[in-house]
Amino acid sequence: MDDSDEANLQRIALLLDELKSENVQFRKNATKKLKIISSALGPERTRCELIPFLTDTIDDEDEILLVLAEELGDFVQQVGGPEYAESLLVPLESLSTVEETVVRDRATRSLREVSDAVFRHDAEKSGTIHVKHFFPLTQRLARGDWFTSRISACSLLACVYGRLPVDRTDIRKECISIFSQLVRDDKPMVRRAAASYLGDMSRALAETDRSLVETEVRDLGKRTYIIYLKERILHCSRLSARANLGRTDENLSAPFASRFSPQIVADFKMLSEDEQESVRLLLVENASTVASCLSESVQVEVMMPIIRAFSKDKSWRVRYIVADKSCDLCDVFGSKATREELLPAFTRLLKDGEAEVRTAATFKLTDFMHRLVATEQPRGEPSGGEIMVRDVLPIVHELVGDPSQHVRAALSANIMGLPSDLGDDEAVKDLLDLVMILLKDEFPDVRLNLIAKLADVSSVMGVKRYASIQRPFSSRRAGSVSFLSC
Repeated sequence: MDDSDEANLQRIALLLDELKSENVQFRKNATKKLKIISSALGPERTRCELIPFLTDTIDDEDEILLVLAEELGDFVQQVGGPEYAESLLVPLESLSTVEETVVRDRATRSLREVSDAVFRHDAEKSGTIHVKHFFPLTQRLARGDWFTSRISACSLLACVYGRLPVDRTDIRKECISIFSQLVRDDKPMVRRAAASYLGDMSRALAETDRSLVETEVRDLGKRTYIIYLKERILHCSRLSARANLGRTDENLSAPFASRFSPQIVADFKMLSEDEQESVRLLLVENASTVASCLSESVQVEVMMPIIRAFSKDKSWRVRYIVADKSCDLCDVFGSKATREELLPAFTRLLKDGEAEVRTAATFKLTDFMHRLVATEQPRGEPSGGEIMVRDVLPIVHELVGDPSQHVRAALSANIMGLPSDLGDDEAVKDLLDLVMILLKDEFPDVRLNLIAKLADVSSVMGVKRYASIQRPFSSRRAGSVSFLSC
C-alpha cells in the first residue's frame, strides 16, 4: 500500500469518526461527504453498513437531517445503481415523517429523484420496483398515525402513480383511493398538501386516461348524492378510516359504490368547500392545471361554477389568488368562458373591497385584455376590443383615483399596454387623459412606472400622441423624461 492509499484510508476513517462525533458541525460536514465515504467502502458495504448506520441517526439535529436528505437523493450510483435503489428508501421514508417541514420536503423530493433515476435507467423494470417498493412505501406513509407522514404521501402519489405498470389497474385505483381519502383527512395540514398536489395528480391520471380525472358525480341527482353522503358518513363511523386507508369500501351500498368513484373532480369539489382558507387558496393555484386535464363539458358544468364561487370567496386571500391566476384560467377555459364567465369575475375583482385584491387584478389587466381581444367573436356580438371599452375602461377610470397608492402604481405599470387593444381613437384619447392624471400622482412609484413604459408605447400611439404625453410632464419635470424621445 503506497502513501496516497494510506492517506485516503486515514481520511475515510476520520470522516467515519466525525459521523459519530458529538459535535454537530463535525457530523454535518461528514454527512456532506458521504459520497467520499461510500467510494471507499464500495457499493455492497455502503448498502449493508453505511445506509443502516445512517438510518439509525434519523433522530439527529434537523440541519444534519436536511443535509442527509439532500445527499441521499443523488446516491443511487453509490449503492450499486438503480437495481439497488430500494436500499435508499428506508432512510428516506424515515426522513419523510419528521416534524421539520424543510427536512420532510427535501426527503420526498429525494424520493422522487430516486424514482426518476430508476425510471430513466429502465422504464420497463422500474414498474416492478415501483410496485414492490415505492407503492408500499407511499401506502405506509398514507396510513401513518402522525399527520407528517400523510403530508409526505400527498407529494409522492402522483409520481408513483405515473411509474406503475399500465396493466396494474388495481394498484392505480388504490392510489386514487388513497389520494381521495387524504383529501378528506381530518387534519387541515394534510388537506393543504393534497390541494397542493392535486394538479400533479390530475396530470398523472390524464396521461393514462383522461376519463379517470373526471367523475360521475355530476350525473347523480342532488337527492341521490345526499343519500350517498349519508351512507358514506354512516359507513365511516363504523370503520377506522386509518386502518382502511387505500382500500375500497366493500360494505358500501353496491349501487352507490358502482355509480360513484372518488376521482379528481370530486376531490376538487370537496376541497373547494373546505372551511380552511389556506386549503381553498392552494386549490385555486392548481385550478388551471386540473381544468386542463378535463373535457370541455366538465370544465363548463363542474369547474366553472367553482371558479366563479372562488372569485366571490369570503377570504380576500383566495380572491387575490384568483386575480393572480386569471390569465392562466383564460388560457385553459378558452374564448367563450373568457367572455361569459371570467371577464365578469375579473371586473368584479378590479372593484374588490380589498386593496390587495384590486392590486393583484390590476397587475394582470394588460395580459387579461390581450386575451380578451384575442377571443373569437361570435356572429352578432361585439369584439373583444369593444367589450373592453364598454366594460373595463369605466373601471380603469375608477382605478386612477383609487385610494390605495399600490393600486394606482399597479395601474400605471399596466395602463400603457392597453392602447394597442382599444382600437377606437376616442377610447385611446380617453385613456391618454387618464395617463395625464397618473403623471401628476403624488406617489412617486406611480410616476416612475409610467416613465418606464412611455418609450415602449411610442410606436403604438404614434409620434404625435406620444409627444402629447411627454410635453406636459416635461414642463413639470424639466429633462426628467426627455431622454425617452431619443
